[in-house]
Amino acid sequence: MGTTGHVPLPNEVRRRFWRLIAAGSSTEDAAAAVGVTGSTGRRWFLGAGGIPPVHLAEPKGRYLSFSEREEIALDRAAGLGVREIARRLRRSPST
Repeated sequence: MGTTGHVPLPNEVRRRFWRLIAAGSSTEDAAAAVGVTGSTGRRWFLGAGGIPPVHLAEPKGRYLSFSEREEIALDRAAGLGVREIARRLRRSPST
């Protein structure tokens, strides 16, 4: 038997949605750009009162962004060392 319901999306999808909204996109355009339906975009927008939820705030400072984590994974798969990856990202190797 299959399951019903929705598949949870990564927070990065919703962050991209809210970045597009902040840049002036309509909810429908922002939703289409991140690969969800217009009704889902409207639900996210109205459910949050038009303000990005705090738990979706952009990572800052000591935290690695999603794109940085992706880059690290690709660099490690390519055989690069921790210090070389840190130099490329302009981060401390301990991060």
